[in-house]
Amino acid sequence: MPNLQVIKINNPSRDNFNMMVENSSKCSQDKRADHDINTVTTLDINCGKMENEIEHLINILPNLKYLILNDSRLPSMTSDLIPILNKKIERLDITCSYTLEILFTNINMYFSSVKYVQFTFDFTLNTFSRSEIILNCLTNLPNL
Repeated sequence: MPNLQVIKINNPSRDNFNMMVENSSKCSQDKRADHDINTVTTLDINCGKMENEIEHLINILPNLKYLILNDSRLPSMTSDLIPILNKKIERLDITCSYTLEILFTNINMYFSSVKYVQFTFDFTLNTFSRSEIILNCLTNLPNL
């Protein structure tokens, strides 16, 4: 797996995720596996909580720069994950649904290092919300 670049997580169940965390902990003890983890630059999260369930994975990926969120719940503003996201993530793709509107009011708190953002809007957002989201990102993300 030396060329592994993307990890995609689809609606992780607690049991599957615990097994993945155990395996990743074992991998971090193996130098060859560390090399494989070092090549991962993209994490694609579909329908999952970042906090608690995916936080460990984000922590062990040293070269993570690209985050794809599809109906994923972001961590709370008090989470230990916030500084890590701010530091690591340079590219962000978001599939927007009405549940993610909260993110856009505080996007600079989560992703202050982002240089590229792509949105895929859900039909539930009205035109006004879309323009507000785009304006907020352009205003509050200094590296765009």
